[in-house]
Order: sequence, then C-alpha cells, then structure tokens
Amino acid sequence: MDARESTHLLDHQTSEQEFAELVDHARRELDRQLLVELLPERTSVYRGRSANTVNRMRGYLLAAFEAAGLPKKALPYVFEELESGRDAYLVAAAARALRGRESRSSDAVPFLLKATENIKYADDAVSFDSYRPAWPLSGHTTALQEIAVTLAWLGSAATSALPTLRCLLEEPGVLSEAARAQLESVVAALSVGGGSCCVVPAPSPCCAHHPETARLVVHQVRSRTGVLAGVELEDQDGGRVKFEEFFTGKPSVVAFF
Repeated sequence: MDARESTHLLDHQTSEQEFAELVDHARRELDRQLLVELLPERTSVYRGRSANTVNRMRGYLLAAFEAAGLPKKALPYVFEELESGRDAYLVAAAARALRGRESRSSDAVPFLLKATENIKYADDAVSFDSYRPAWPLSGHTTALQEIAVTLAWLGSAATSALPTLRCLLEEPGVLSEAARAQLESVVAALSVGGGSCCVVPAPSPCCAHHPETARLVVHQVRSRTGVLAGVELEDQDGGRVKFEEFFTGKPSVVAFF
C-alpha cells in the first residue's frame, strides 16, 4: 500500500508518530497533493484529539510545504493561519510554508504583518527538525523569527512592511534578542533594496504619531506627486478631476472603493 492510499485509512486511532512519518514521506517525495489532503481540520485523523495535539499535527504538516513546495490549493490555509492564528507553533509553520511558494509575491505581506501583531506577545521557541524534538534544544527558532526569515525571502516584494517593522523594533519589552536581531537584519536589507513601487503604505497604528514615520510618509508622497499629477479620479457624483487639480498643495486623504 502506497502513502496516498494510506491517507484514506487515517482516523482518530492513527498514532501521531504514524501521521508524522507520512508527512515526512510526503516532504521527501515532494508529494504536495498528499499534504493538501491532510490540511482540512475536518479530516478524520484529527477527530477527538486535544487542541494542542491538533495544532502540533497541523503545524508539522504546514511546515513540510517549505521543502515540498506550496501549491495554490494550500495557500488559503496558510493565509488563514497567519491572519488569525494565536499559536506560535502554527504561525511559525505557516510562515515557513510560504517559502515553498514558487512566486515571491507581495500579497503575502499583509498576512505576515497581521501574524506579527497577533503573536508578538505570545512568541515562543519552536522546532520543525522532527515531530517530537528533544528539549532543551541547542538550536531553535520562534514564530517572529520565522516571519522575519520569510520577509527576507520575499526581498523587494516585502518593502511595504518596513514602517510596521520599524515600529515593532521601537516597542520596548516585546522582542527577544534573537527575534530583534533577525528583524533588524531584515529591515536593513529591505531598506537597501529599496524598490520602485509608488504605492505609499499606511503607517502602522503603533507609530502613526511618530515624527520619523510622519516625515517618511510626507516625503514619499511629495516625491511622487509628479507621477500622480495626471491620474484622473472620479467622485461619488461621477465628476472627474485630475490629481494635480485638486490634491496639490494641501493635506489630502483619498479613499478608494
């Protein structure tokens, strides 16, 4: 019986070790479809288990996508965990899974930043070297570190994260030394990388009042006014106006629907 056939025999009596061995097999064989089949929480293998056990099983599964490759069918599960997850192991696994994606797309950045906000006060040491690693570990990572590594992996596609990351680095007592060092490295790399996108990200609420952030946003808007001058906008009554005719020379807020 091959591994694919064995997924149909998994149920609440399947041991965690058997489950982990199947995930390891799928990771080695790059069997993405097998991993996708095990993602839904309604799958019988998770039935009747404690929340902690299900989190560990699904976290180990998600992390396997880094090596096996992350197909489009699995992406909604990864994004959902980043957006709403509060378990460090699961969030770290989801951040790691993104690195198995073929494209380094900026659409992942908002989810990674939301995960950062959700987990920053509940960050914890994690390891995906094996399903049941021996503690204490000589080497480990954390959810925030995994998020930082994924942002670094995204490269120039993650430049919109810079204001939020800078704010996070300014918050006292939030980051461990390892997470701080990782995030500082990412910020330095993204700052040098720059990027040519003309979309100015909104400042994070944590530091929207900060003078440095305010000066940065104002500078970015001013430096791009020439690019936006000819952009034609339409108001709620159907009237059309060019950006330079209405928004130049005064503070303005534009809402897009």
